[in-house]
Amino acid sequence: GSNAEYGKQWYQRRVRGLREEFGECEQFTEELAAEMKTQILENAASGRQEEYNSRAGLAILFDQAGGKMTPEMAEVVTKSTKITSFIGELIDEIKGTWDQWDNRDGEPQDNTILFEHF
Repeated sequence: GSNAEYGKQWYQRRVRGLREEFGECEQFTEELAAEMKTQILENAASGRQEEYNSRAGLAILFDQAGGKMTPEMAEVVTKSTKITSFIGELIDEIKGTWDQWDNRDGEPQDNTILFEHF
């Protein structure tokens, strides 16, 4: 197939994915899918590492591409943001405990813990 055929199929898959995840919406068009693809390329070119496979990632991409988030999309993104914040707090807590154990050997933080410390 040609590049044009591949592009059209890609757009159709994105539209189908939006509809499967969030139901029918008049905004879910191949034109908006083309804008989503452009946004992915712009994000990559600017070094932004984004995730587009989860429901939240798809909703955020949709928004970045010029779509207006549906209430369900907004709810998915809000829940995802809360979970991400919670995970970040857990990682910070674990890192603090690790650093305490790491300092017990008298060496500057070298990201190693000796078995004897347990």
